[in-house]
Amino acid sequence: MDKWKRQDINNSGFRELCENFYYYKRKMGYGPAAIEEYDASVFICIFNDKEQLINNWKKINYFIAFHVQKNVEKIIEKSNFYICLFVNESIGNEEKSRIQGNSFCAKKYIFEEKLMSEKAYLERVEARIFSLGIEKTVGETFKINQIELQNFRRYEGNLKVDLTGKNEKASAFTLIYAKNGYGKTSIFDGLEYVFKGEVDRIVELLNNNKNQPLKGAIYHNKNCAHRAAYSQIELENGKIIKRNVAAIQDGKNDCRLNKLGKNNGLDIIGPTK
Repeated sequence: MDKWKRQDINNSGFRELCENFYYYKRKMGYGPAAIEEYDASVFICIFNDKEQLINNWKKINYFIAFHVQKNVEKIIEKSNFYICLFVNESIGNEEKSRIQGNSFCAKKYIFEEKLMSEKAYLERVEARIFSLGIEKTVGETFKINQIELQNFRRYEGNLKVDLTGKNEKASAFTLIYAKNGYGKTSIFDGLEYVFKGEVDRIVELLNNNKNQPLKGAIYHNKNCAHRAAYSQIELENGKIIKRNVAAIQDGKNDCRLNKLGKNNGLDIIGPTK
């Protein structure tokens, strides 16, 4: 844990908001291939129960934004704030989605567990947020040359993300970096959507709102609700996988499954079950 350094902070404002609180800087961008070294700011908040978490996470978020983040000068460090919320019970999928989906100030992570020591909390955060494990693949696989999104989620109009390197070959490893709220999640939503025809977190949101079904543009960009929308990838062998978003019907949404056609990657993905 040599990358972690404990920081001093006036935590008097947190005494009534959570049971315990830690503030750490985590070294980033180190090593021979690094372009720039910088620090990520990690805040670990431990709550007595889910009510305390639900009632106080916003107050903690604002305190961090206005008393810590505003004093950070480096843009890359301002954009690397993480708030880790620990509670020893389930808070429910709807609340979890709402909190973790909030992009103001910092990325939020909810851990439905309580640990025995400060070191254990650091190790848990390191494993979930900062550790990268790449599994060995079996069978035939292809890298991706390009991702294309049309009127999809965050992106109005057409977005093409080139994943080839200087040698014009598909990269073996790609890092996508941007500030919170700039559309990173929408790119990954597009990848999940083209492969599966749905995005798990959106399905979860829909299931949690069955009593008041969500209407209108969900996968469509909201400014292009009645225009054609799709997600597409081009593989390194030149093959295309494309999935169109269903049109919005009156009083409904666009979350009906559109199957892949013969020329849209059916031979690669296989039939949707």
